[in-house]
Amino acid sequence: MLAAHYMLGPAVSRRTKLSILIAACILAVGGAAWWLVAAEHSPLAFVLGLRHAITQGEQALLYQTDHKVLAQAMREFASERQWSSGHPPRSTFGDFIFFMARTLLFHWHCVY
Repeated sequence: MLAAHYMLGPAVSRRTKLSILIAACILAVGGAAWWLVAAEHSPLAFVLGLRHAITQGEQALLYQTDHKVLAQAMREFASERQWSSGHPPRSTFGDFIFFMARTLLFHWHCVY
């Protein structure tokens, strides 16, 4: 308010100074809103672009995939590793620590 007083001088009314201050705030908020929505490097533009790319990827997976071939490949992959045999999964990368859910649940019921 003091800056507006020195810039405009004492002859300008208080109401005019307040109007100029309100107009400046509206312009600042409008500029910030435009930057968030329309500017190329704004965070909102990045998020919207990323969302669009993810949606396109999902659509490609849903509509351009041969689901019968994919299901057959997954069944072969699971049978190679004997996932339905009740044994812990095997991997060509080495030994892993696997926790079987049935063992953990049985142990939890016995302890508590």
